[in-house]
Amino acid sequence: MAQATKTIMIIDDEKPLAGLISDLLADKGYKTVTAHNGVEGLRKLKKVQPHLILLDLIMPEMGGIEFYRNICGPDSRPKYPVVIFTARADMEATFRDINVDSFVAKHTEAEKLFAEIDKVLKAQVARELKARQLAQNQNRTLLIVDDNQRTAGKMAMALSAAGYRIAIAEDEVKTIEYLNYHKPDLMLMRLQLKDTSGDLFVLKLREIYRMKGVKCVLYYVDDRAYIEDKITEQMEQKSGIVGLYKFVHPPDFVDKINNVFDNLQRD
Repeated sequence: MAQATKTIMIIDDEKPLAGLISDLLADKGYKTVTAHNGVEGLRKLKKVQPHLILLDLIMPEMGGIEFYRNICGPDSRPKYPVVIFTARADMEATFRDINVDSFVAKHTEAEKLFAEIDKVLKAQVARELKARQLAQNQNRTLLIVDDNQRTAGKMAMALSAAGYRIAIAEDEVKTIEYLNYHKPDLMLMRLQLKDTSGDLFVLKLREIYRMKGVKCVLYYVDDRAYIEDKITEQMEQKSGIVGLYKFVHPPDFVDKINNVFDNLQRD
């Protein structure tokens, strides 16, 4: 992780310890801001937006618990990742039940503390990426073409949870009716439809005006002898087909669809 862009606020009334941790973190490339009680921490938050707060519990003027409550939003979640750093090891169970990101006892070795900080920061980056992906997906409509209601339902639930707007068509007629009035951002076509082959249906749909410019992903749910690397390559070269994937584990399939949009944007 590129620590140079990460700022850590250390709030601890033990000034020598806070200074030592600040120096060690600075040596690792982090920017640091120190405060020695909750009141000072809140004041400095008006000028600094840290990527993580290392928070002691027992401090004068305002302790860690009151400070924590002050930085929580209406959903009771803190506005910043928080690592509780205290000599009160008996408090760990209490903080595991609320929304702190980690709990580290003060007698912990420095390298373990830094490893925990790095883990929390990486988790925050992952959450931010997921939030951005969700926001992007909310503007994207997917048309699922599948005559198996169970498969279509599972796929729709997973993709809806990822923010996508979903439409489902179970046959050729419903698909054409939908395309007459709507233009999805991506079509997901089952390869083994009962009455036709998905890739051939895509080619037929290319003749429909509203299908121009719509990309399609083909997917299959069971292994068939004719699904081989050579055939896969030929399908992906057909106009408008941007991938062929097996649908087994819904979260993995969602990742594949996200990657399709990433690749389309780069192109």
